[in-house]
Amino acid sequence: MLQCRIAASDAYDWTAADAIKLLQADGPTEAQTDLSDWTVDHVNDKPILFYRDKCYVPKDLEIRQEIVTQYHDIPTAGHPGELETYNALRAHYWWPGMRTFVKNYVKAVLSASNSKSIDILPNRR
Repeated sequence: MLQCRIAASDAYDWTAADAIKLLQADGPTEAQTDLSDWTVDHVNDKPILFYRDKCYVPKDLEIRQEIVTQYHDIPTAGHPGELETYNALRAHYWWPGMRTFVKNYVKAVLSASNSKSIDILPNRR
């Protein structure tokens, strides 16, 4: 389960999750209002942050790539473009810079795909 991997990530900010829980429960009204988009759930007794009901993904390149791969590279998805991949992804996940990450990922996949096409062409002299 991907949420277990997110919760176990070395990049996960436990302090932020604890601070959000504390401020939402006992913080000033202004802080509670500012944090109203955030919720904290638990997976295997570890906190998971959600931003506007979307799972927050920590700054863990491997996990982020795995998530984008699941939405872009699976055969049934037919390699959707950048916007389609981003829209499918943002329904479930969030991290700062996610749109740029998806754009760069799709661009790299297309570049690699084009390179493979060129590599298999016979040499013309």
